[in-house]
Amino acid sequence: MDVVPAVSSAWEAPPFAGELRDGYVWGRGTIDDKGLGTIHLMDVLLMKRLVVPLDRDLILMAVADEEEDGENGARWMVENRWSEIECEYVWDEGGTGSEDIIGRSPVFAVSVSEKTSMVVTLRATGSEGHESMTRATPVDRLVSALQTVQRIKPGMRFDEVTKEFFRRVAGTQSAPAS
Repeated sequence: MDVVPAVSSAWEAPPFAGELRDGYVWGRGTIDDKGLGTIHLMDVLLMKRLVVPLDRDLILMAVADEEEDGENGARWMVENRWSEIECEYVWDEGGTGSEDIIGRSPVFAVSVSEKTSMVVTLRATGSEGHESMTRATPVDRLVSALQTVQRIKPGMRFDEVTKEFFRRVAGTQSAPAS
């Protein structure tokens, strides 16, 4: 789960062998996100054991390739198996357990859409210039535009999910964090 492509020459052990060495499993995806994946599995099992009433199916889908835009993971599932999933919510690796940040009690946050992308297409036209004279050429304007995009600092957004999070957390805290 939650892995990036593996280039064998960059690995100390073969990335797909799952080699046991010095008490550890060496291989692609053997560390990242295994604890949270286990917690998600335990959540599903606990809900089944407690016979929690649900309005729809609860699906545990563990896929690789999350770090690379999901082309061979979540995206593939959505594009090729949506009729089997049709999910309303997704729990992913976001969120963390923290103490002394919001108040004195531990808070286990759930991140909602905390990673988003921005696709920018830039085009510049005009006359090319000699490489020693790059001012006002299309390349110069593109570089300037990219620097402007890089300086964008997205604002903070408090949607209904975020507001509800703060309302609920406020009721669990005895005092402000120091």
